[in-house]
Amino acid sequence: MTTFQNNFLLPNENILIVGYDYQKDEVDSSTQYLVDSRDNQGVFAEYQTQWGGADLIVGIRNDDNEQFGDHTTGNIALAYALTPNTRLMLSYGTAFKAPTFNELYFPNFGTPKLDPEESESIEIGLMATHPDYQWSLNAYHTKIDKLIATNFDAATGDFFADNINKAKISGIDGALSWQKAGWEFKLKGSWLKPED
Repeated sequence: MTTFQNNFLLPNENILIVGYDYQKDEVDSSTQYLVDSRDNQGVFAEYQTQWGGADLIVGIRNDDNEQFGDHTTGNIALAYALTPNTRLMLSYGTAFKAPTFNELYFPNFGTPKLDPEESESIEIGLMATHPDYQWSLNAYHTKIDKLIATNFDAATGDFFADNINKAKISGIDGALSWQKAGWEFKLKGSWLKPED
């Protein structure tokens, strides 16, 4: 992957990031693939500013995938200091994910007619930082159209890649870390509720 990125410092400490990336995926295998290479070109921009006492980030990206066409995604995130040590964060974003070559063409598994995944996510979180410890708690909900998953065909006994029309994943992540006598301790946990 090749990436070119420019960061511009604007008045009032605002930041504008613009860039371009290029990725070429190739398969080097003794197994014949229907398609064994593809290019993806992406252009992106992100703007970081202060808004009403909060940090605001807005981003947009366009991917031109040789195999799956143009896809535009974006995100917006807001972080607000509730106290000097505690921040509230909110974010919303969209995403695009192309199927891998194995998901498309691997013998007795691949499905050449797979569509790319498209998703949108919303997240809310709290984070606190203190001299000896930090903690965070985040809740999120993601809706995925055409989720790429592995299915089983009972008639043939084969597993195969397939699109699930719609899926939802909700979850909560928590983390706690603390320092004592030169040691650092970390505790993390997650709860997930996937639905299709």
